[in-house]
Amino acid sequence: MDIVPHDKFDFATCERLNAASDAQIKPYLPELLEWLQDMNWPVARKVLSRIQSMDADLIEPVRNILTGTDSIWKYWILVSLLPETHKSVVKALAPELQNLAANATKDEIAEEVDIEARNLLANTTK
Repeated sequence: MDIVPHDKFDFATCERLNAASDAQIKPYLPELLEWLQDMNWPVARKVLSRIQSMDADLIEPVRNILTGTDSIWKYWILVSLLPETHKSVVKALAPELQNLAANATKDEIAEEVDIEARNLLANTTK
């Protein structure tokens, strides 16, 4: 099934993504999350709006991003995706968020990843 955009302007594929079931989307989540590396890309908001409701299916692929080395991608996940997902997803990722908040690298600090991780943790406990 062709549900992963091919370029920044691939709105036709985004329409197929929007029509796909969660079960059809799940195997493609890592690839779809790549479109959240820069929320300025035209298809990024379309992908975000479809996958943000996938709850538990997001935990492992997002954990891989949060423990990776791409600080800008982490930032976009923290400010765009995680605030829109169910609190249970954020709670499941709490160890990774706590690590980012307490042990951020220079790059993560420059991108304010540590600040956004603290914000998410604070908003999840409310």
